[in-house]
Amino acid sequence: MKLNEFVSNVKGRPQTYFGRRKMSSLFDIGFFIEGYEYAKRTVGQEDGFDKFFRSEFPKFVRKKLNDDPLNFEFWFETIDRYANDSDEAANIFFSFFEEFYAMYESKTE
Repeated sequence: MKLNEFVSNVKGRPQTYFGRRKMSSLFDIGFFIEGYEYAKRTVGQEDGFDKFFRSEFPKFVRKKLNDDPLNFEFWFETIDRYANDSDEAANIFFSFFEEFYAMYESKTE
């Protein structure tokens, strides 16, 4: 399954992946994606978008939020700092992801 399909599935049916109707925090999907991507790299199934996501999505998030962290943090930690609650954090992530994926698609056409 491609990362964009996976994220779309999680957005539509988080209970399938997390056992509840919604994520308790953005860390749920953040760490899940990190593990998912690591597994794909380990078995040699990483595609172009996976590589692009890993290298560019954290920068994209910081740019969208006008953030310049002093220390390393995961992209989901950055979003979480800016959100008022876990629902808003999830909405920000899904919105950013869709925009980021559309940008990638336009570059590869």
